[in-house]
Amino acid sequence: MRHSANLDILRSFAVTLVLIDHLVPTLVTRTGFHDAAVSGFTNQIGHAGVLAFFVHTSLVLMYSLERMSKSPGGVTLRFYVRRFFRIYPLSIFCIVMAVVLHIPNNVWRTVDPITPRIIVANLLLVQNLFTKISVLVPMWSLPYEVQMYLILPALYLSP
Repeated sequence: MRHSANLDILRSFAVTLVLIDHLVPTLVTRTGFHDAAVSGFTNQIGHAGVLAFFVHTSLVLMYSLERMSKSPGGVTLRFYVRRFFRIYPLSIFCIVMAVVLHIPNNVWRTVDPITPRIIVANLLLVQNLFTKISVLVPMWSLPYEVQMYLILPALYLSP
């Protein structure tokens, strides 16, 4: 894959939107200033940023699969091993630290109670399917990313 400035722009755009979505509710909570229109807008642009990340990730993953298919060896196993080690170790560390240190899952709304079932679902990155609660709210999109990793190779390798 050749380096594409368009992918860098898309990634920068997504990062900026997600940053705003995380920053504004935190500032609102800390300053006491609350405007429903501003909160709603930042929530929407945050979700747009996550969607832009999914588009970016899909493109990069398809390029990666294409590049891997040109080299010897099995594409699927290498793909899944790389993705596993790219996501799970850090997410597990963050979840364990949040639980051990009693870090609230967010700072801008009522904290959800964390049960063992929620912890297990988060460690496996399947909370979107079973509990709908993330130990750390910004990690809500990781299960969708993992599920995308399961589907994209099948789409790429299908005839």
